[in-house]
Amino acid sequence: MRKMALMTGMAVSVFAAQAQDAPFDRKLYPEDLHQDLDVVRRTIEQSHPDPYRYRTKAELEKLFHSVDTSFTTPLDAEGFIQAVLPVLRSIGDASTRM
Repeated sequence: MRKMALMTGMAVSVFAAQAQDAPFDRKLYPEDLHQDLDVVRRTIEQSHPDPYRYRTKAELEKLFHSVDTSFTTPLDAEGFIQAVLPVLRSIGDASTRM
């Protein structure tokens, strides 16, 4: 009896796990996208050794602002990455990526 209950519980948990959305398919709303972009900006400022080698701080901030204002509709993770790529490319460091 216990074995049957355990197997039933495992089957239910497997089906429940499969019913969850994949994290990359989930839509992110503009409020979340703004916060995520701010995290990307702070991470670059804190961890990149020279983010202003090819662009001034003002130019990089302008690019971030441009991307930030473009978030008017929900995007999935791939859409967010595609929106942020121009900023990362402008840093001019091949190892800077999402």
